[in-house]
Amino acid sequence: MQKVMEKLAKLCQKTMGDPPNEVIKLQGDGSDRHIFRLSYFDSSYIGIYGANRAENDAFVAFTNHFYKSSIPVPKIFDYEQDEGIYIEEDLGDVTLCDYVASCCSGFLADRRLTNIYKKVIEWLPEFQISAGPTIDYSYCYQSLHFDYDAMMRDLLYFENSFLHVFKTAPYNKDKLAADFSMLASHLARIPTPFFMYRDFQSKNIMIMNEAPHFIDYQSGRKGALQYDLASLLFDAYVNIDNNFREEMIDFYLSTLTPLKIPTRDFKRCFNDFALLRVLQALAAFAFLSMVKGKRQFLSSIPNGLMNIEFLLQHSGIFLKMDELQRIFSEDILCNSRLREF
Repeated sequence: MQKVMEKLAKLCQKTMGDPPNEVIKLQGDGSDRHIFRLSYFDSSYIGIYGANRAENDAFVAFTNHFYKSSIPVPKIFDYEQDEGIYIEEDLGDVTLCDYVASCCSGFLADRRLTNIYKKVIEWLPEFQISAGPTIDYSYCYQSLHFDYDAMMRDLLYFENSFLHVFKTAPYNKDKLAADFSMLASHLARIPTPFFMYRDFQSKNIMIMNEAPHFIDYQSGRKGALQYDLASLLFDAYVNIDNNFREEMIDFYLSTLTPLKIPTRDFKRCFNDFALLRVLQALAAFAFLSMVKGKRQFLSSIPNGLMNIEFLLQHSGIFLKMDELQRIFSEDILCNSRLREF
């Protein structure tokens, strides 16, 4: 990492005119990118090194587009594509997840939480609808659409990364595959002309001066409106109660009034998108902890399972997925070890 730090310091010097006084490596989260703070006496910047050139290109291109659209994303000051490094605005250290943890009185009791979530949600249509149509989708490096094939990849990710690790009883692979196909086919029928942020959750939203700023949308693609809101409101890093969730869904729909999105149609498959998202998140927690050695992600599994318990009762498609229901009801949700992480 020393060479990377030196390259970032030189890039910062080229961009700002002087070398930084200090370069400090910051603790990363789930990403393989390396993050540094480049500090001056009166200011600081964030330096990023990423080995995946396509991912870097997507983040920089999407960021520049959103920034020009006056969406609160970090300004990109410089990017050396061949070196895999770039300098961006420092948005501080407080994520929405941190902010929620600092408000101890609960979602319904603390109006600060209502206010900050409304501020966050107000920006979501700006990504999805206002800036989305003119974004250059050629930078999508995983898939252009969140379609049937992309959904099936997420579901197989859940099976291979989570289920194979934590199941304690055998299951019928053919029946589970049929359940997965049912879910993906059901959701793939929803129109997808919008920009889908893909990872719209509390650790990718920074709070500065009581206002949200947004990062980590480089996996964005075309998708349905429901997925991003479900990612936020079924976020396993934050234990959101259902009354608050319903209030925020209604608030989001109120911001879409000019589009005339039918409320009933949106809500009918919202929890089904949430199921897909929660399964993907459980897969990620298992993969990051068991394969990548980032054991801190195990602590998010209990909240993920609480979301599954809710969706067992409230997702219409889940009620039809007999094998997946049985796996959770008779095995995973009975595994006390998973509740203790």
